[in-house]
Amino acid sequence: MQKKISRKPGRKSIVKTDHTRHQHEAVEFSRERYSTGMKRESSQVRDKATGRGRVVGTSGARWLVADDGTREGVVGEFPQVRECHLAGIVVSDNDDDTVVCVGDHVLFAAEANDVQHGVILDVEKRTGRLLRKTAGERSSLQCLASNVEYCVIVQSAAEPFYNRRLIDRYLIAVEHGGMKPLLVINKIELMVREAVEEDLRCYVELGLPVVYCSCKTGEGLEEVRTMLKGTTAMLAGPSGVGKSSLINACFELDLQKVREISTKYDKGKHTTTGARIFGLAGGGCLVDTPGIREFAVSDIHIDDLSYFFHDFDAYYQDCKYLPCSHTHEPGCKVMQAVEEGLIDAGRYDSYLRIRESMLS
Repeated sequence: MQKKISRKPGRKSIVKTDHTRHQHEAVEFSRERYSTGMKRESSQVRDKATGRGRVVGTSGARWLVADDGTREGVVGEFPQVRECHLAGIVVSDNDDDTVVCVGDHVLFAAEANDVQHGVILDVEKRTGRLLRKTAGERSSLQCLASNVEYCVIVQSAAEPFYNRRLIDRYLIAVEHGGMKPLLVINKIELMVREAVEEDLRCYVELGLPVVYCSCKTGEGLEEVRTMLKGTTAMLAGPSGVGKSSLINACFELDLQKVREISTKYDKGKHTTTGARIFGLAGGGCLVDTPGIREFAVSDIHIDDLSYFFHDFDAYYQDCKYLPCSHTHEPGCKVMQAVEEGLIDAGRYDSYLRIRESMLS
């Protein structure tokens, strides 16, 4: 459903659909809130647009937009960008709380006789997006990047050690967001590869592509380049795992700054402060996102969580009681499969932890 978003509710107009669930009875209704002077329709807003482009980064409070037709053949940063701010009323086809994010296709109005600045009027429907729930009591859904085909989940073999619980959370968000996952384990030179492969074997058995690489030795980098060639992909993962180093190695250019990890806490320091898009040789592009140490599952009903754990697929339909939470019910075939070693115990523990976090 289209919505108009006013950035100054006290002075501008808003038409926004709110979905509210009653405490006792599930009821969805549309509530339109008007302020004074609400007369302009979506088509009138769009008619003011003079061009279309894609948001490729941020600069302070402005969005960097590369016009359609200027992105072809670009390797690395896009040389021709337009700094845009948001119009008082922005038309959007999206249902999350993010008005604009990196990766969005937008309509803009160029400022008079100025090819370097503009105003964003319309945000097109997003596909392939990564959502996360923001922290705080009044949490909302934040879109980190949009219109992406692959999400590359980057972890490091050590310094800092990979986090399987975080990988599982990312896999849920990637599938829910309509993307394809790729797991990249960087810094493999710091560990015995066979031991890491054994620990992550459950993901390979699920059909997840896993690449072990090293930005220092060059191992696995060609495999990453080949898989991402001609696609739109984003890199996601905590700070310090080598996302910026991976971009530099893939481009063979010094595009992103690299910082050492904290020796005190064995955690990464933030290098990338905002999402950016870079062009890939041979076509396609890559989105780099800031490091995230915690990632909460969002916009998924708790009863649907088990459907994102595909190691359960062969067993849950035979549970004695349906629906089954796979936590305590007698005759639960998923729990039985865990006890028999048919389902990885670590993956099941992730399921229990995520489910518990959704109840709190």
